[in-house]
Amino acid sequence: MILTGRVGAIGQTAFVPDFWERYNAMGSDNIIRIVVKPEYKNGLIYAYLASKIGNVSFWKHATGGVQPFITDSMVGQLPIPNFNIQFEDTIDELIQQSAKLREEATSLLEKAQDILYTKAGFDKLTTDDYDFYGLPVKNRKVSTFVRNRKEISTLTINAFNHSERISRLKNKITCPTISLSEALEDNSFFSTGSFPRIEVKEGKGIMLINQSDIFDTIIKGKYISKRGVNTENLVEYGEVMIAGVGTLGENETFCRAIFANEDLVGQLVSGEFIRMKTNSKIPSGYLYAWLSSEYGFRLIRYTQTGTKLCRPIQKLLLEQPVPYLDQSVMQEIDNLVKTAHTKKYEANELERKAIHMVEDEIEKWNK
Repeated sequence: MILTGRVGAIGQTAFVPDFWERYNAMGSDNIIRIVVKPEYKNGLIYAYLASKIGNVSFWKHATGGVQPFITDSMVGQLPIPNFNIQFEDTIDELIQQSAKLREEATSLLEKAQDILYTKAGFDKLTTDDYDFYGLPVKNRKVSTFVRNRKEISTLTINAFNHSERISRLKNKITCPTISLSEALEDNSFFSTGSFPRIEVKEGKGIMLINQSDIFDTIIKGKYISKRGVNTENLVEYGEVMIAGVGTLGENETFCRAIFANEDLVGQLVSGEFIRMKTNSKIPSGYLYAWLSSEYGFRLIRYTQTGTKLCRPIQKLLLEQPVPYLDQSVMQEIDNLVKTAHTKKYEANELERKAIHMVEDEIEKWNK
């Protein structure tokens, strides 16, 4: 498992039994890896460290002023409760099942992407195929181009929106397509709108989910009063959302797509999200697979406008192409995406159950 060791994310823990080996991943020096001895249950230790009580333990050991931090030696000093064997086995099994479901979900989403790329005839993109803000890439040519004044509309004069690289990327899409607007109900996007944000105690009122929350494995928003909130705008299953505000860093969530699974149904999301529902032409899971692909993401990003905080130009975004494949293929991808997101929800339920059981057990000791 891993946990973060600096700033406000101290103690945020992730259970990733084979992530590093599968993806050859390397963690930064802000991440502390915990390798549990074979005689102990790593699922149990994860559930404790991820609980409210475990998180408080991290903060008790944190040091530093502007940037609080913990070290691996500090983590090694954390006390671990001694539960009975049967309880430990139960918690460990729940966490292991949760991890397995997440692995299965990842595999299904990868399969959906593979089918999409194969049936649409897509090649893998390289950094020469799109514009981005980030560290320079060796031997990558500078993109310079000329546009005729007649090609520039009143919609935008931003060079990023007239990218030559994106023009070439679009030419790679040789399969039949429809515009994004043609795939949506009422041919348009919608949003939650604005509302007062009067914070209340956890568990009271309604939970508000922002962009900083929604990409977490288990979503934990902040609770606000229901006063002034239009509950007709709560999330419905199968909606596709785009993180609509942010910066252009390669690791930022700006323009990333979200599929509304069982975890998000009935939840309140902020007005920063660009929300959409598909019509009968294509299923929602398929649209998510496209928008979350490298092609879809780059086409969303290229519609951005702004300086410090960017937003997509929605009219330009609605014009972006969506591959229109055989219905059987789109339905297959849709089924894979929906099954994967249901598995993610089931994994979260198992993890939440394990953590709550640990918290309840410890609270019994304190009575």
